Amino acid sequence: EEEEEEEEKEEQPPKVELTDEEKKLTFMKHEVTDLMPSVLNSSYTKFTLPSKSEGFDELKYEWAKNNKADEYLKKWILERKLSMPVEDLQPSAWFNQQWAKFQQTTKSWHIKVGEYKALMARKAADKAAKEAMKRAAAERKAAEKKAKEEAKKAKAEARKAALEAKKAAEEAAKAAQEQTEGSEKNDDDAEGEKKEADSEKKEGEGDNKHDEKDKKDGEDEKKGEDAKAMEVDKEGEKEEDQEDEEEKKEEEEE
Repeated sequence: EEEEEEEEKEEQPPKVELTDEEKKLTFMKHEVTDLMPSVLNSSYTKFTLPSKSEGFDELKYEWAKNNKADEYLKKWILERKLSMPVEDLQPSAWFNQQWAKFQQTTKSWHIKVGEYKALMARKAADKAAKEAMKRAAAERKAAEKKAKEEAKKAKAEARKAALEAKKAAEEAAKAAQEQTEGSEKNDDDAEGEKKEADSEKKEGEGDNKHDEKDKKDGEDEKKGEDAKAMEVDKEGEKEEDQEDEEEKKEEEEE
C-alpha cells in the first residue's frame, strides 16, 4: 500500500495547452452577459476609458497599454455599430426635408410618365384610325371602279347584241329580197312560155302586188332597224363620253 501511495505522489498532473485562437483572446467570453442587449444597444456608444482629466493620479492597465486599450475600445464600438441595430435613431430635419423633395420629384416623374404614355396611346389610336379610313377609302374606290367596269362591260355586251340583231335583220331582209327576186323571175318565165288565162294572169298580178308590198314592208322594217341601231350606237357613245368625263373629274378631284 505504501508503494502505491508513493507512485501516485510521483505522477505529475497534465499541463493545459491553449490554442492559437485562445492565445489571441484578451477577455474570456461568458454565456451570460453583464447587460441586456437592449441596454447595451442604447448605451455602448457612450463607453469610455478613465483618464487623468477626471482626477486620477495614475492609470494602469493589466491587459494592455494605454494606447492599445483606447484602440481596442474604438474598434469594439465600430464593430457594434456595423452589426447592432440603433433603436433610438431619429432622422434629422435636413433628412426629412430632402425626403419630402425626393417624394415630390418622384411624383412629378410618375405624372410625366403617365402623360407620355397617354400621348403615345392617343397617337397610336389616331394612326390606326387614319389607316382604317385610308383602307376604307381604297376599298370604296376599288368597288366603284369595279362597278363602273361591270357597267361598261354590260353596255358593251348590249351594244354587241344590238349589232348582232341589226346584222340578223339585214340578213333576213336580204333573204326576203332574194325570195322576191326569185318569184319575179318565175313570173317572167311563165309569161314567156305561155300566157295563162286571164284569171290566172290576174291572180299572178295580185301575187306580184303582194310581193311588192312585202318587199316594201321589208325595206321599211330594215330602215327602222337601221335607225334604231344608229340611235343605240349614238346613245352608247354618248354614255361612254359622259363616263370618261366623270372619271376625269374624279381623278382631278382626288
